[in-house]
Amino acid sequence: MLPEWRSLAHMQCPLSELLEFAVQLTVGAKISGFGGVGYLLVDKGTPIGAHFSDDFRQLEGDEALEYIQERPLLEYEIKIYNADEMNLAINHCAAQGWMIPDSSTRREPADTETLVTEETLLSIAKQRGVIVVSAFFEGFPVQSVGIGDFEYEAAIAEDLLRAGKKISDDLGIGPLDQMIIETPKGKYLIAPYHDLSLFVHATPDAHLGMIRLALKGIQ
Repeated sequence: MLPEWRSLAHMQCPLSELLEFAVQLTVGAKISGFGGVGYLLVDKGTPIGAHFSDDFRQLEGDEALEYIQERPLLEYEIKIYNADEMNLAINHCAAQGWMIPDSSTRREPADTETLVTEETLLSIAKQRGVIVVSAFFEGFPVQSVGIGDFEYEAAIAEDLLRAGKKISDDLGIGPLDQMIIETPKGKYLIAPYHDLSLFVHATPDAHLGMIRLALKGIQ
């Protein structure tokens, strides 16, 4: 099922204007117009799931998107999704056959939660000085323990991870294993974990060696 609905905005416009509005957002949009209704899932300006139906047609995926793109004006009832709602929407679109093939590789409608458990994260969180441990996927937290703004930190960690991968590729030193950022105010570690990634936020007095060892133990 789709996330519980509470509309945050309404737009009457062509699809291009909706995508421009959502270029930095993850949104779901209920669609109405031309005698039909539909649904569109958009991640940072890119449609990844679509559906449209009326008395004459039942369109899904790229066929629905093409039909929506061709309408000069539609009514969009918009909800901005958080990470949990996004995962729920992706799984619903996948189950209904609404995913758009060209975009499905960007965010898999996967059971990523099954790859990491709270117990796994707690094995790292119990190390001295650890504040937050979170598993994330494309900038969205999947499972987290500790105290912090998980969504904000996951988004920052994703940017750092991509930069680190590019640097390691440019240097020709092989795939990224772990990243460490250390300042007088704290320590930050990022590491790949199956199809996900992990970040650890720790205090200045945290024992990096023990944290790194704990990360290695679950990778």
